[in-house]
Amino acid sequence: MDMTLVRKPGKSSAATWSLSDWYQHGPDTLSFLGAHDPDSNSAEPGSSATALPVTYPLGSAGSQVYISEYFQGDGSDKYIEIFNNTTDTRVNLSSYRLVRIDIDNTTGATNLANSWCLQLTGELEYYHTLVIVNGGFSASRLTTVDTIPTATTMDAYSTYRKFVESASFYPRAICYFGGNDPVYLVKDGTVIDAVGTPATSVSWGDKRAFVRKSGKTGSPVWDIADWDIIDTMTPAPGSVYNDGSDENAGGHIP
Repeated sequence: MDMTLVRKPGKSSAATWSLSDWYQHGPDTLSFLGAHDPDSNSAEPGSSATALPVTYPLGSAGSQVYISEYFQGDGSDKYIEIFNNTTDTRVNLSSYRLVRIDIDNTTGATNLANSWCLQLTGELEYYHTLVIVNGGFSASRLTTVDTIPTATTMDAYSTYRKFVESASFYPRAICYFGGNDPVYLVKDGTVIDAVGTPATSVSWGDKRAFVRKSGKTGSPVWDIADWDIIDTMTPAPGSVYNDGSDENAGGHIP
């Protein structure tokens, strides 16, 4: 697959080539031509909109760590949950990132300026979850989310926690998705899991929660049949929240 490689900070020449020494960008990415900073991570995918890794290659299915829930309610009531499916291993998340691709809801075109990549950090205990939450979520509506302990930084180790994104970062955040914005889990430069249909104006996720079914693990190509779908709000007009629509937050049954 065509791509542009930029050597990571702290990496120099080596007798044996290793892909892990390089940031991977889409083909014909010229943003870094003629300049190289050996001490800065400015070339890391997601550090700028033009460098967003929208062309990450598909990798093997994520059976150890995967997305276990996608939730979109009203306004800022949004979150993404990831799950450590190993039976006895605490996973270091530094090789994982979440990528949200903003899709125009009229044309289905990709909008890099409003897309974003979030580098995960810290550790996640086996059979436990990390919930990434929109900073403007309503505690009175998402009552289950509100009870999950909050990590002040994502580096804080916990077996069960949420990380609340700052509302001042938007659209530079993961939980800024609309009803047709896919979200990907990337490990070591390849997509291992996905939620949503790419490049479509169809609103597949509006006012819905997708909970991964028991017995299903990650897949780099989204299959809606792997998910239980919950309507988070009653139909318009006069839409109101369906009580308990966030009841799966923070817990997952593999």
